[in-house]
Formats: sequence, structure tokens, C-alpha cells
Amino acid sequence: FFEDDVEIIGEQVKIRAVLSPHEGDVLEITGSDISNVENLLIITDFVNIDPEMVHSTLIGKSREEDLTITESSFFEGVQELIDFHSLSENEKVFVITCFGNIFDMYDRKGTRRVSTQKLSSGLSFLAAGNKSGKLALAFGLFDRDEREELSREQMEHFLSSFLTAIFALVMTATHRHELLVTEKESVWSVIDRSVARVANSIWEFAQARAEGNNIATPVLISFKDFADWYAEGQVIL
Repeated sequence: FFEDDVEIIGEQVKIRAVLSPHEGDVLEITGSDISNVENLLIITDFVNIDPEMVHSTLIGKSREEDLTITESSFFEGVQELIDFHSLSENEKVFVITCFGNIFDMYDRKGTRRVSTQKLSSGLSFLAAGNKSGKLALAFGLFDRDEREELSREQMEHFLSSFLTAIFALVMTATHRHELLVTEKESVWSVIDRSVARVANSIWEFAQARAEGNNIATPVLISFKDFADWYAEGQVIL
């Protein structure tokens, strides 16, 4: 999602990444943000959970007709994935706050019900395994037609799922309800602009390759197309 000029700077701001240079969109990740994520992973042991288990657990808690999940069902799934009852009271509060922030960032309509595909994909990035494998698993979730390809709209949902999780994890609010609606709306606008830019880059890459091979420009993008674009170093993910 990031332009090439990712800076590693200072002690307070560890990473400064440009998302949309023309809009001035920047993501800053602080040492505190990194520590919070590390603490979450240590407390929950999430890095040792199979990402397929993350997907299957949350899908199992979802409404089948539209594959959405409520906040309460999400927390039920989280408690099944981690050994929640063995945590101390302080650890439970911390975990609930972190996962609550994650859910909130996906809940754009304020209905306490979100897309399981997006939420599960974003959450799975914290799980075990390599990045390519987790991306491939998530790609399959958005391939509802089982074509092994995504449309432009599906690709944007796929990309948005990960950037939303990143923003949720680096939010520094100590309590989930401190994040105002106006602040979330601002973040969602940044996410949408960044996702649109990345999707444009993917399709431009596919178009250039198609023209070079004298074939029609693809309407749909396969995971191989996405992986090849990624391997070219178009954007850092």
C-alpha cells in the first residue's frame, strides 16, 4: 500500500509511510504501536494460530446469506481461537480493547455487523504462516464465484481488508470508544484513496503485460497476476 519512500525514523515515530502522495496521506507507526501489537500477539499466542482456523471459526459464526458477523459473534470466535479464560483481568481488558478497535474499524455503517471476509482476512494477517500464503487464503474468500479471479470491486475489498486492519492496530487510543466517528471517517477516506490507487496500479500492470504479449487486457485479476505485480515491487504491502 505504501509508496517507495518509507522512512524508518526516530524513537517516537518508527515508520512513516506515504499512502497517497497527492493527497498527503501518511501512516505513522510509533514504537508504542509496535509494542501494543507485540503484546497482543504474545498474550494471545495468535502467531501460532492457523489462518485457515481463523477463517473457518469466524465464517462459522456468520450469517450465511450475506456472510456477515456481529460484534458479539466475533468475540465468541476470538475466545474460541485464543485461551481467553486463562488470561489475567488486565490482559482480558487489553485483548478486548484491541479486538474491539479492529471490529470498530470495519463497522462503517455502525450496525455492529461487518463483512466476515474483510474482518477475517485482516485478522488472519496476525496468524501463523508466511505472507504469501495468508494473502492467497484471503484472496480465495473474495472469490465467491470460484473463478480464481477477482473483479475490480472484489480486489478493492480484498485490499481494504488488510489496510483497515493495519490502521486499527496502530490506533493509539487507550480505550476503544475514544475514537470519534469523525476520526474513523477520516481514516476510512484515507483507506479508500489508498486502495483505489493500488488497484489502479495492479490493473495498469496487467494491461501493460497484456499489451506486451498482444493479448486482451484482463477484466479480472488472478492471484498469479496479483503475485506477479507484488513481486515487481510496485507497492510495499
